[in-house]
Amino acid sequence: MKANDRTLIVALAAMLLPALTACQHDKLIEREQSTPTALQVPLQLTSGILSTVTRAYDSSWETGDEIGVFTVKAGSTNTADITRSGTYEDANICYKLSDHAGETATASGGGYSYNYQSFSPADKVTIGAQQEDKKIYLPIDGSDVDVYAYYPYDSEATASAKTITLETDQTLAGQKTYDLMSAKADKCDDGNNPINLDHTAARLLFRHELSKVLIKVKAGKGYSNADLANVAVELQGQATTATFHPLTRTLDVGEATGTITPYKLITGDPDYSKLGDSYYIYRALVMPTTTASGSVIITVGSTTTASFSYSFPQALPAGYETVFTLTLQATGMIVTAAITPWSESSSVPETPLYEQ
Repeated sequence: MKANDRTLIVALAAMLLPALTACQHDKLIEREQSTPTALQVPLQLTSGILSTVTRAYDSSWETGDEIGVFTVKAGSTNTADITRSGTYEDANICYKLSDHAGETATASGGGYSYNYQSFSPADKVTIGAQQEDKKIYLPIDGSDVDVYAYYPYDSEATASAKTITLETDQTLAGQKTYDLMSAKADKCDDGNNPINLDHTAARLLFRHELSKVLIKVKAGKGYSNADLANVAVELQGQATTATFHPLTRTLDVGEATGTITPYKLITGDPDYSKLGDSYYIYRALVMPTTTASGSVIITVGSTTTASFSYSFPQALPAGYETVFTLTLQATGMIVTAAITPWSESSSVPETPLYEQ
């Protein structure tokens, strides 16, 4: 190539560079105008926990409740496809129900009454020399994501595993800590478009992953309500540990078993209204079973009456409530059982969890 040819090419490149730079700058300005805060667009979440059929221990979200949130490349459950917000992975990011005034509202529709409640990032992250809220931002390349979440939040959980351990002597406070629920959203809140920079509102419908057991105790022939004052109810042979996988929403139940003592409900508990004509009502959260090949052993005993044990095959499905009614008789114990839905249907209204 001749020297004057090279000079001509350099001169043309020098002329074109400002034009190319201006063009790229115009596109960047256009993109920044459509995606505020310098291309950092936070994910908006909505939760579908219904205020009348929700957590085992209570009837609604409580201030301070925390959920763990993951965002993953759309269609993938591979931990390698978890997205990133700046310097950290969008894995197990904690969002917390705030108590800020004006961030709640009550609405109704479809025969339901529910609350809109605002969740905010619970943790901080250091960006340069500043502390900022640790929140999830959608990928700036516009790619689609799926959103996974679970309750209650566990700082030790990963995208692969969260450990669940049940109390054997169950309490109201304890049941709150292992009433495992999970949710997934792969569409924005219009139900049609994928979740990305242009569609930032994800709808999460939480489902219960454990099984709930209610035991109602009645006095039959030969017994009075006073005889039930010292009754002790136990569920024997129950699995007590499991590993939950947030991205596949599966539960691996461990082999360890124990005897679970249910929590005796008091007035004011949402489940107390199911007492009916029974004298006492007890609640336990247990690991789910899918077949009736195993036996559930219920033992009822007291210091004033003989002890009764009843063993029978019973599947305890995840997300369902099994109600046992025990009638103590002078000749033995009569047991009836029924299973009713505990999980929410796909048509329940949503409770938004959003960024201010």
